Amino acid sequence: MIDKANPRERIANALQDVSFAVLATQGAGQPHASFMAFAMEDGLRRLLVATSRDTLKYRNIAKDGRVALLVQGRGGGTPPPVVLTAHGSCAEVGEEERVQVAERFLERHPDLREFLNLPDCALLRMTVASWEVVAGIQDVRWVQLAEGL
Repeated sequence: MIDKANPRERIANALQDVSFAVLATQGAGQPHASFMAFAMEDGLRRLLVATSRDTLKYRNIAKDGRVALLVQGRGGGTPPPVVLTAHGSCAEVGEEERVQVAERFLERHPDLREFLNLPDCALLRMTVASWEVVAGIQDVRWVQLAEGL
């Protein structure tokens, strides 16, 4: 059962040790899913991903920034793991803030420093509007960030 009194804590705990997720984009009426490294930038409100500009996901985001990011929380312990989907919009981080934001991303993924420094690498920021929290087949809850997250 999802802790309805404190969904922020449940989501944050599930994300704490997870570094990879599936990013869903759309283009020309076709969904596209990509396995991605991600990092949290601003609590549960902003997430970061990086990709080459010469990818379908980048082109899709450039045309339509609406995305979803699916994350499976770690197993073990109580309460049981959850599956989270962040829904929101994604855009490339501007050059004026890229260095600072890149350092935040590299805190979680230091092994991606060389990739992030490539001229073709885009650092993308996802602004999360809502989280879908699935703790069981009949235990699904949508959490709008306007609800206090």
